[in-house]
Amino acid sequence: MENIQFINYSGNFNSSKFKVNTLSSPESFDDYNVNIIDLSDANNWHNMGTSTQNINNISDIKTLSAMIKKTSNKILVVLPQNISFKYNWGYVGSGKNYTQSVELKNNIPLLNLIIETLLGRHFGNSWLMYNKTKSKVQGEILTCDFIFQNISAEQSVISSTTGTSTTTINYLGLYFTTLKLQSEDNILSIIKELRWDSSSEDISPEWLNEIKILDDEELQEKYETNSQQMDYLIKEQSCLEEKMDKNNFFKSILYKTGDALVSVVNIMLKEMVGYKYEEFNDTKEEDFLFENNGVFYIGEIKGISSNVKRSNVLQAAMHKSIFLELEGNEDKEVNAIAIINRQRTIPLKERDDVTQDVEKLAKTNEVLLITAETFLSIFESFRNNKLNSQDIIELFNRKGLLVLGKKED
Repeated sequence: MENIQFINYSGNFNSSKFKVNTLSSPESFDDYNVNIIDLSDANNWHNMGTSTQNINNISDIKTLSAMIKKTSNKILVVLPQNISFKYNWGYVGSGKNYTQSVELKNNIPLLNLIIETLLGRHFGNSWLMYNKTKSKVQGEILTCDFIFQNISAEQSVISSTTGTSTTTINYLGLYFTTLKLQSEDNILSIIKELRWDSSSEDISPEWLNEIKILDDEELQEKYETNSQQMDYLIKEQSCLEEKMDKNNFFKSILYKTGDALVSVVNIMLKEMVGYKYEEFNDTKEEDFLFENNGVFYIGEIKGISSNVKRSNVLQAAMHKSIFLELEGNEDKEVNAIAIINRQRTIPLKERDDVTQDVEKLAKTNEVLLITAETFLSIFESFRNNKLNSQDIIELFNRKGLLVLGKKED
């Protein structure tokens, strides 16, 4: 049996004494006396979705949790420092990147969630809190940005230099540390501090688990039952988070702008009316163009901080005019649509109504004006089978400001 397995995001670590593997491809914990799961890499703390309570590699965390349950060997989880959690993948300028971020100290629930996922059980109290401190480990000073709270004296393994805070804990045999472990020497020091090195005399043998005293059997039975229930809850929670991420993706049209807004609206149009946006030739003029039963629908999609402007309506009208001027288009039937996410930085309930002069201008220029919240309501009705594709096309044939439930004048 080899001695130490070190698992991190990249599989890269400068060490001659550890077997280094990636989070996505760990080896059996039973093959190593000590297993280190390092979650400190910033790449672990990304989510392409809009939720701040999920990470891209959550499936790897769940796999590790299942492996943890099947081993009795030593495991230490290294938690991150106060790095930025990045989320909401989308367009930034001419390319794609994470569009939002929050420091982990302001997203403690996510850290607790990952701990709970690894342990396979829920906790009523928040475990971590932001508190920069340090601990002395084998004579070496190691720093950290977080400490553990609401834990018992028996769970506390390594304290801060002042003795007032806990930086490393043991919970049901699984160890967690907030200390910054940057080198092979740092890790070897904490292994020695935990008395996991081969020279330690008090490492309990595996056969000890076979000896049952007091209420061991009852505790073990309850533990297994709770683990099964937690497995189910974690899977259900993951499913719920995935669905909420999808809902948040569509709701993002209420705050997004630019290409990111256009992308989401086009995806919704594809689902509702079969718009093949992938075939759209983007000339940086109109934002969408599709045909349905011989009628063409051309439009402008905008996210703005102000209320709807006259220029937003006139831009959509101009797209229609330019389209009709193209050779062969003179006699085609074309409807102009402006989908506008107005006052996008303001809560929806606090946004102003579209002004009457803009409503009148849209009617006069035969432009259908749809606010982002109305477009979202159309999509919701479609998903709930209250509207079908033909119903939506009929709405798109209207002129002026679209108000659902109100007949066109």
